[in-house]
Amino acid sequence: MKITTFDPVITTAKPEECVRLFEALGFVTTHTPTARNDGGMRQVFRMKNDNGDHVDIVENKDIQSDEISIRMNVDDFDEAHAILLDNGFTDLEVRQPTSFRAHKGADMVSPSGFKMVLMEHVMIDLENVTGGARTSDKVYTANVYNTKTAAKVGTLHGNTIKEAKEKYNA
Repeated sequence: MKITTFDPVITTAKPEECVRLFEALGFVTTHTPTARNDGGMRQVFRMKNDNGDHVDIVENKDIQSDEISIRMNVDDFDEAHAILLDNGFTDLEVRQPTSFRAHKGADMVSPSGFKMVLMEHVMIDLENVTGGARTSDKVYTANVYNTKTAAKVGTLHGNTIKEAKEKYNA
């Protein structure tokens, strides 16, 4: 198993203030994906400095005080998940790839209480989407498969396959 990303995640009700602080420290925002969770949509700010250090700032308007966790991306989720479980971590939430999420993930907590966000990004072959069909006058649906395992990981929806792919990448 290889660790591909390891950085802090700051979850806050006031992401703009946190972003301004890290900008003052020399970080720049590299991208701002929107994450979907059970509570709806939330903004994520991925920041990087000239040394290659990263910090993720995640919006959550429902929390009273900021929360800090460690994000660890790996190339083998199942192996990393088993290692953490064997070392006393417990799952808070486990996520499987879906039509809007191209990763396997788990929010976990250690025996001492620190949080770990474990994630494996699934390689999606959007150029070879199969099983496409019009499901109504306005919606195109196509199945998406993991190029590593050939397992179905989601479904694209859009007026055209191009639009569906763009929505999936958003």
